[in-house]
Amino acid sequence: MLESATEFSVHIRTFGHYRRDITVRGKRKAIARIQRVKYDEHGKKIKADLRSVNVGPEFQCTIGFVNRDAALDGARQHLGSVSKVRGGNKGEETGKFVQNRLGTLIRVEEPGTRLVHYSSADSTGFTISKPWGSSRCDFTVHDERVNRVLMIAAYLREERLSPVETVTIGLLAGVFRVLSHAYP
Repeated sequence: MLESATEFSVHIRTFGHYRRDITVRGKRKAIARIQRVKYDEHGKKIKADLRSVNVGPEFQCTIGFVNRDAALDGARQHLGSVSKVRGGNKGEETGKFVQNRLGTLIRVEEPGTRLVHYSSADSTGFTISKPWGSSRCDFTVHDERVNRVLMIAAYLREERLSPVETVTIGLLAGVFRVLSHAYP
């Protein structure tokens, strides 16, 4: 169902554990789940930052693996890569989404919004939007050929906190730490 979805959202469902549920508009029940992979198929601990994308009853069927740079299908075959770099005179971010047999989509961020569009001359691509103050991230697929698992790798790349958000969270944590000692 994930590969045919044209609009879906990723939700943070738990605190303290890495788990993201993927839902489609109008449905509460998750159609897929993103989870941190701790061990390989031989039971050996994985040091890399890797997540699985799972579907089916109890999310037991793995349809792919992702990190912030690339995606693999369930058989661990390379699907494509994602990159994002800060550059230019104003420090704007640019990036690429490279999918096997589709080509390169260029990342364009709408100024003043939390809306990012990936597209090219040959593909209308997809859009990622993150509403302000929300733990939800919304996807809209404009080209059916775009691989949804690779889109999740783009989400992980976008998910990184901005410098302002990082500083704000650090300051709030410091305030709460001070308050907790002041009022035991």
